[in-house]
Amino acid sequence: MRALTSEELRKTKPDRETFQALPRNPIAVVVDNFTSGFNVGAVFRAADAFLVGRVYLCGTTPVPPKRRIAKTSRGTERWVPWEARPDAAEVARELRAQGHQIIAVELADRSAPPWGVDYRFPVCFVVGDEMAGVSQRVLDEADAAVAIPMLGMGNSMNVASALSIVLYEASLRLRPGAEIRRLRLQKGMSLRELGEKSGVSYSTICEIERGRRHPSHKTLRRILAVLRG
Repeated sequence: MRALTSEELRKTKPDRETFQALPRNPIAVVVDNFTSGFNVGAVFRAADAFLVGRVYLCGTTPVPPKRRIAKTSRGTERWVPWEARPDAAEVARELRAQGHQIIAVELADRSAPPWGVDYRFPVCFVVGDEMAGVSQRVLDEADAAVAIPMLGMGNSMNVASALSIVLYEASLRLRPGAEIRRLRLQKGMSLRELGEKSGVSYSTICEIERGRRHPSHKTLRRILAVLRG
């Protein structure tokens, strides 16, 4: 029997176990000592949108069922695999031992923008409380850090919003061909035109769009610089 897609499953209102059995992205999210249930709910919503493999709610982070979590999660905590753990640094060490790249979503001296990181999968993103941020113990475990450049008057962004941007950028590296084709067609650009402007050969872009070739970090950045420009 053919496996149902996530869209078909949503229409049939599956039970939690059925939906969680769907193939998920090789991405984990570690939540380090959140104090706001509203932010926890927003993290669940982002994790559901990008089919995150598992969310770890660590330390003092509120866990479902909580009214404030449900208010912003829109019920997505029922579909996203999650577990409560006492210590985020310990989880980060365990995931690294399993082969995960550990990336802190935090403003730090070594932070790069989301598009400036060479993601290696499986990957784990760690987010910290709005006020305290990711703890130093967890930062010490991280392989890299990402932060969203602020262009306006404010100097920070809601943690769940920042995580959503990072998850989108990371998921793009998993299936770059479909996104490149969508952006190219949106701009009304031919494969040859994109190749000329990016300096990437027509045949290479064609293979990437068809999913037959995975681009290097450098190649992907050159293509996206044209499509997002």
